Amino acid sequence: MSEETYNVVFTGEIIGGMDPEVAKQNFSNTFKVTGMRLDALFSGKPIILKKNIDYRDGMQFRGQLKRLGMISSLNPLGQADEAQQPSDLPAAPEPVLAADTAAAQKDDWSLAPVGSDMNQIKDARAPVSVDISQISVAPVGADILVEKKPVTVVDVDTSKLSIS
Repeated sequence: MSEETYNVVFTGEIIGGMDPEVAKQNFSNTFKVTGMRLDALFSGKPIILKKNIDYRDGMQFRGQLKRLGMISSLNPLGQADEAQQPSDLPAAPEPVLAADTAAAQKDDWSLAPVGSDMNQIKDARAPVSVDISQISVAPVGADILVEKKPVTVVDVDTSKLSIS
């Protein structure tokens, strides 16, 4: 009789109250994983950390991850097909030394010179011209929210009036 096998899957979920950076550091110290591979583990995508293991070993591994601050799941084989295998994770980048110019020339990446135009997409549409000749600017401290009506001064003759 064959025993059912499982995959231990980690989705980047951390135990509540624990700092994600502490969990990353714990995992890095325990399993000697650094750089881009470590960042990919905590990206939120499901990643199979152990595959084809029995239930007892899977639960032990989950317990070890829990002590590191990570929440994982134990999925029966075939249920985590959408999860990435550890080999699918990006490899740790090898440092390029200044003397190793041949390796540096193989890379697709480069830095543009200072002041160069980084916008590769050119828009074929002409810029829109907007008439702003009717717009004025209020002086500093002016009350622009209240519309004031002009007051006309009327000279009233009160010489013919009396209080009797």
